[in-house]
Amino acid sequence: MRRKSFSLLIIIVIMSFVLSGCFGPNGNGNDDENSVWATYEHDYFALSYPEEWNILQERISEYEWDEKEFKRKIVSIGDGMIDEEDEEWIEEPNEIIAIDFKIEGEEITDEDWEERKEELEKNYESEVSEMNIDGEPAYKLTIVDEDPVEEFAEKVTADLVFIYKNNFEHQITYGGFNDNYNEEMGEEIIDSFEFK
Repeated sequence: MRRKSFSLLIIIVIMSFVLSGCFGPNGNGNDDENSVWATYEHDYFALSYPEEWNILQERISEYEWDEKEFKRKIVSIGDGMIDEEDEEWIEEPNEIIAIDFKIEGEEITDEDWEERKEELEKNYESEVSEMNIDGEPAYKLTIVDEDPVEEFAEKVTADLVFIYKNNFEHQITYGGFNDNYNEEMGEEIIDSFEFK
């Protein structure tokens, strides 16, 4: 077992703050038509994920940054397992989905959102596409990190999706560790996201 180096959500999402799912049950990256899906529901949002995955983290985060107060709902779900008491992996994950849902904090304007795409392209040096998540405007990009935080991972490939709703930016991240990245499954999980 290895120490968890930071909160599970931040394993992948930290990359976005510094700069600004999913396989079937057989783990080989092939879609399994017989997969059973579970639904995570909260007061703010819901999404579907493979039933054999575990909720790795679920909390409300309140913090101050740049003299502003923020409150977020943070959830991460994946195929690994962690001991919450000593924060050690019981089973290291191959893939993970993370949600960073802003509840309170500094609001952004429509103009800020329009400028966000160029900012993301510059910060990540990656092409950013426009999409809709549950009818709301969103930006998506894919990054590859070959020097990730976790010791067990030599590479992380992640889809970062930024959604604009009610003057807040929310983020969904699907990531696969090492060669465990499946674009189609990641899209299916992300597309299932619904605002409540």
